[in-house]
Amino acid sequence: MQHFRVFYKFINFIVRSCIHSHGGSQCWAVDVKGRLLEHFYNQSPYKDLESLTPSSTTELTAGKCCYIDDGLGIHKIENHTTEQSASLHLYSPPFKYSTNFNPQTRKRCIGEMKLYSEFGSLTQKRIQSTNQDYKIAVHSSSTNGSSNSTTNSYSDT
Repeated sequence: MQHFRVFYKFINFIVRSCIHSHGGSQCWAVDVKGRLLEHFYNQSPYKDLESLTPSSTTELTAGKCCYIDDGLGIHKIENHTTEQSASLHLYSPPFKYSTNFNPQTRKRCIGEMKLYSEFGSLTQKRIQSTNQDYKIAVHSSSTNGSSNSTTNSYSDT
C-alpha cells in the first residue's frame, strides 16, 4: 500500500485544469516557479456544480503553499501568465479516481488518474499532441519502505 504520491508539474502558459476533487486524498502543493491561480469552490464533490463562480481565488507565487481535500471543497489550477510554471504536489493517500466537473452542463463525472509511466515503466502509449501543457515527474512511497521515481506527461487540450 502506498502512503503518498508526489507530482512535479510543468504547466505551460494560459492553461487551466478542469474543476476537480481529489478522490478522498489530501493535497499539498507548492509553487516552485512562475505564478498560478487556485480557484476554490466551497462545495461537495458528491453533487453537481452549484456555481461557476469560485468562492475564492488565490495567487500562488514561488514558495507559496496551498492545501485542499474533498471535505473543504473542489478547485481548479490555472497558469494565467505567458510564462511556464512549475509546482510540486503531494497526495496522501494516492488517488486513482477524482470527480471532474463540466462547466457547460455543471454535471460531474468520475475521471481515472491516467499515468503514462509508473515505477519506471511505460503503462500506455503516450498521447501525441502539438500542445504539451503538463509534464510531470512522479515519486511514490509504499508501506514496505520502497520508493520509485518516474516521468509522466499528459496534455490538457
